Amino acid sequence: MEKPMLRDVTRMIDQDLGDYPKSISTFSVEQIERLRHEYFSVADRFTDGDPARRIVDTHPMNTHRVGLMHRLFPKAK
Repeated sequence: MEKPMLRDVTRMIDQDLGDYPKSISTFSVEQIERLRHEYFSVADRFTDGDPARRIVDTHPMNTHRVGLMHRLFPKAK
């Protein structure tokens, strides 16, 4: 099952922040925080909010969103 975390964030960007991916470089700190919050809100659906559970988001279709991943989570590996 596809976990739509980045898909939902991308949709939110298009609706609220402008044309994705062109708008990535213009995100403010507040916008990045809001997008991270959205990502983790969706992720919580798959972990039942349990902080001990982890998600490894390695869906192959996310490769075209690597710029977004880096912008939202610059320390992620």
